[in-house]
Amino acid sequence: MVVEQTSRGERGYDIFSLFKERPQTLKCRRDIQRMNARLQELIAADTGKSPERVAHDINCDYWMSALEAKDDGVIDLIHGHTAATVSADLAEAAMRTTVESPAVIGNGRH
Repeated sequence: MVVEQTSRGERGYDIFSLFKERPQTLKCRRDIQRMNARLQELIAADTGKSPERVAHDINCDYWMSALEAKDDGVIDLIHGHTAATVSADLAEAAMRTTVESPAVIGNGRH
């Protein structure tokens, strides 16, 4: 699973820089910023993290297994949780910790 910030789906460039003068675009930008702030507040409240930490985490693509998401407080329950899925989650987490660089911040997020 991955938790990402709100966007319009464009990648690779800032779509807003192309249309700075359009009122609709400015409204869209404000709406997205407002939704991102609310998303950060909600995730912070559920996970016990600061909104600043949540903002950092959702601004980069950090993929996590179901077990990691549950441990992180992002989800409450894993449906279909079996011994095989637990083993796969633990193996994935072990691989991730051996591959990460020393520049990793906090709890394994970059």
